[in-house]
Parts: sequence; C-alpha cells; structure tokens
Amino acid sequence: MKNFKKLLIFLLIFLLLPLYGCWDLKEIQQRAFIFAIGYDKYEMGEPLAKETKPQQEAEKKGEEGEVSKAGQKNHQIPESANEQYRWLVTIAFPNVKKFGAQGGGGGGDQETARFVVTTVGIRGHEAVRELNTRLNKFVDFGHTQAVIIGEEYAKDKDLFKELMDGLEREKSMKRKVRMVVVKDGRAQDLMHLKTIFEPVYGSYIRGIFSMASNNILTPVEDVNTILRELHESDGNTLIPKITYGENDFKISGYAVIKDYHLIGWTEDIETRPIRILRNNVGAGIMTVDVQGIQVPFDITLLKTSKKVVVEGDKITMLVKIKSEGNIIGHSMGIIGEVFDTKYIETVQKALEEKIKKEVTDVILKFQNQYKVDAFGFGDYIKKFKPDLWEKVKEDWDDKGFPNLDIRVEVNAKIRNIGLVR
Repeated sequence: MKNFKKLLIFLLIFLLLPLYGCWDLKEIQQRAFIFAIGYDKYEMGEPLAKETKPQQEAEKKGEEGEVSKAGQKNHQIPESANEQYRWLVTIAFPNVKKFGAQGGGGGGDQETARFVVTTVGIRGHEAVRELNTRLNKFVDFGHTQAVIIGEEYAKDKDLFKELMDGLEREKSMKRKVRMVVVKDGRAQDLMHLKTIFEPVYGSYIRGIFSMASNNILTPVEDVNTILRELHESDGNTLIPKITYGENDFKISGYAVIKDYHLIGWTEDIETRPIRILRNNVGAGIMTVDVQGIQVPFDITLLKTSKKVVVEGDKITMLVKIKSEGNIIGHSMGIIGEVFDTKYIETVQKALEEKIKKEVTDVILKFQNQYKVDAFGFGDYIKKFKPDLWEKVKEDWDDKGFPNLDIRVEVNAKIRNIGLVR
C-alpha cells in the first residue's frame, strides 16, 4: 500500500511537470533586443541628445512625448540626477516587426527599422534600469553584437575600469561581442547615424568584423580578448578604432589602452603589422613596388614566432615571420618576367623588406611613443623563460620593453603567379 501511494505521488508529480511551463516567459514583442550599446562620459546639465529634424518636425505637429521614428527624442533627464551621474548610455534595438519583415535589415526604412534611446546614470546598470521607466519592453542583452565607447569616456580611467568590470560580470552578454572606441566623437552620435548600408548597428559592426579573416586591415579583437589582455598586462590592451562620416563608418586601426585608459591611436595602415606581430592574420593583400610596377600579393599563409636569446646581460627577441601567397597582378605587355625565377626572387625580396619595415616601424612606435608591450613579448618571456622574467618584470612597459632589442626576420614565398597566356 505504501509503495502504491509513493508510485501515485510520483506519477502525479511527473504529470504536473509539463504544466509547469515557462513561468518567466516573455513574448518577443515584449523584449528590446539590444544589438548595440554605447557609453559616453556625461557632464551635468548637457542634454541627452541633440535635436534632429525628425524630432523638430514631430514637435511642430504636436507629437511631443513620443519617441521620434529614429529614436532620437531628447528625453527628460532623471529628476534625481546629480554630479554622480557620469554615464551616458545609448542603446539601439530593432523594431521587431519591421526587422523581421525585412529579413534582418539590409537597407529598408531605417527610421522604422530601429530605435535608439539614451539615458544617464551613476553606473551602467542603473542607467539601463532607468530606461525601463520609458520603455514598455524588457531590455535583453543576449543578442548584443557591439559595445561602442566614446573617446572621452575611454580617456577616463575610473569609468573605463568600471565598464570593463561590469562587462566581465554581465552573464547575459556573450564574450564574443565586438568592442570599438570612437575616434574624435561620441558613441551616442555614431549610433544616431543613418547609414547607407544597414539599419541595425550591431549587425553592421559584426558584419565588418566578419570580413577580418579576408582583410588584413580590419582588427579582430573581441571583448573576451580585451578582458584577458587587461588582466595579463595590468591594464594594457588594443581596442579596434571606429571613425564615422555623414552616413557610414569605418573600423580600422586601434585605440591604445595603457593603465586602463586611452593614451593614443594607431594609423589604419598599422593594423597590418600589428596583426602580424600578434599572429592573428588569416589572409589579405599586400601591394609591393617592384621596379616601378605595383605588384599585388595575395597572402595565403602568415605565421609569426618568437625566440629569446640571452648573451650576458643582453636580451634579444627574435621575431620570425613566414609568409606565403600568390601574385595576382602585374602589368600587361611585359613579356616573360613573371615566369622568370630571378624576377620572382626579386618580388619575394621586396615583400620581405616591406613586411620587415612595417613591423619594425610599429615596434619602435610602441617602444618609444606609447611604451606599451601590445605584442606579447613580456608574456612570452614569462611563459618560456620564467627565471629571466623575474629579473626584468619590474616596470616592464616603461623600462624593460622600450629597451628590448628586437630583431625581425621575414621569409616570403610566392607559390603561384596566376593564370596568364
């Protein structure tokens, strides 16, 4: 009898389980899927957003109190705002109905395909919670594609450390989210930009980064990489740089972060040698001048290795770069040259010299100007020469790295010259 009762109770519990359902279910229409979030430094008294033509037209029509189609309404600053309010947070999320109808964007009416909302707060989490006083949706970071940081925000050490700590603790946001720093601008202004290609910013930025495997001038770092480097180097890292114009933006080059704040920028063209030194190059094209002809070289393989050589008190870091690829262009009418072994060797030599110069120049820039080891030299010594690291680790960025003797060796091989008659 007792066994029968136990079995009956078990069956009842088992049958009730399907009825439990999703008790915390939130319909898709109730969610604001944040595809991009921007952080700027807020100064007391400044408006949350500049007035825009759509907003001015809405006010003329007596539509005050509603968010403009572009999401650029200048909302009221919270009554409790004070000098502690240092975060200006902007979120961009798609109009679920419009976004779904367009199959994920790809043009269309941008003024209805997305919404952009700005608020302020003492910390990022508080600012986002304040949004719930104006949004009839649950803020969802599970699909966030991009974190955008304004230049002045990145220069503030305290704010930057608070942000990175928050991102590291945020369990709903994926670590593969892309992060960029806005050069000569603010995240808020960039996110209000009406682009010509893609109305949903997170998807647009993610799409540019997805091209990095085939474009050596596009950075590849994500939040996970940036957080790891900040921990390993006591606050130093490189974050992809973003610049914008009237209706588009560009991701190339880096923001140089030292001791948890922005200290400078790299040029777009320096992305190539930086990626080579960080050994994360997939493919790309380099053009080299050979006897007055611009010869494009399609990179199919590029690997970088390091080796430490110690001679007495002198430490030398050998950087060996191996490159392979194909000639994909020349000049019509110059017969026979691309078939000539000596000419191919000349092209290889020119490639080696160009790669070596670019890499050497960027190393010297980081040694002399920024004094930031962004290439893992110190980390390599720490892992493979721990006894040596104990001797040189003190003040590595300001003394050890700038005085490190770094020698670059490049070996380039041309595997194919393309189809010719």
